[in-house]
Amino acid sequence: MKALKLIIITFFVIGLASCNNDKTSSNENSDVYDLKSSQELLNTMTHDKNYKIMKGSFQVWQTEANEIVLLNSDLSTKNLLILQGASSKTEISLGNYEALYLKHSLLLQNLDTKERVYLKVPKPEEKKITEHLKKQIPLGKVIEGYGLIFGTLDMDNKKLSNLDVVKSQNSLVDYLSQVYQESRGDCGDGGEGSSSCSNSHCSVSCKDGYYACCNYNCHCNRDQIDPT
Repeated sequence: MKALKLIIITFFVIGLASCNNDKTSSNENSDVYDLKSSQELLNTMTHDKNYKIMKGSFQVWQTEANEIVLLNSDLSTKNLLILQGASSKTEISLGNYEALYLKHSLLLQNLDTKERVYLKVPKPEEKKITEHLKKQIPLGKVIEGYGLIFGTLDMDNKKLSNLDVVKSQNSLVDYLSQVYQESRGDCGDGGEGSSSCSNSHCSVSCKDGYYACCNYNCHCNRDQIDPT
């Protein structure tokens, strides 16, 4: 009889723990978090005032070149973010989002479904930011890439004003280089040895093994291998 009671109690405790775990897991995406407070706290902790919050309708797609592209559709000057070399494919639908751009990473929060996706470039600066951020907000699905680009899409340019054409490109980074008639390795700012760069048009952060290149189009290029 004592053995039977012990078995019943054991199953009860296991069941209770399982319910609590399920509840914790479901709660990770059950709330919309205040990204503004996180931005202000990270500004103080990292002494960087360049973090940005964007809010509104986003169009999101993934190119054949494994670029995850996010375009803020609400603004006349459309914010454009690209994760180069995405480690996995993800389904991020058109929706009402709030995004926290942190130079080396980006937290995207769906204000309707409350789901979150965290895009990042693995490097020491990102790790410091991520450690602080995940203490405040569950990050959701995490996707790594080798470069994170922030800029705008020039809708006055005829080659960029048709979004269907823009979204059909195998590589948006390559297409932007063609539009602006820039060589991928010809950098106005950044260049070999630079892990990040920025100018008045865009900014980019790159992981080890790649270098940052900034012109009208910002992107990461693979480091040149010395044949010797």
